[in-house]
Amino acid sequence: MPGSEVARALALAAGGALVSTSANAAGEPPPARAGDLSPALAARLDGVLDGGPTPGGLPSTVVALEGEGIRLLREGAVPFGAVRAALRTEGR
Repeated sequence: MPGSEVARALALAAGGALVSTSANAAGEPPPARAGDLSPALAARLDGVLDGGPTPGGLPSTVVALEGEGIRLLREGAVPFGAVRAALRTEGR
């Protein structure tokens, strides 16, 4: 459930969950405003919904599920241990 009222309204208008990626290339800082998008990325977009400044905070935790195991790709807001516990793979 996104914290952004604009994102929640967009999901409701779309009729369900939305899947998206970061609005920055790997290793670049995330943009806080629509105007902060890199020109290279902005040139590849059909449009930008400007909902105002983002609240900031830690990025998402990203993991890879591989067979019976799990691998951390990027540490983020949810500690890796909590992800492992939620997936009942603690100790793997």
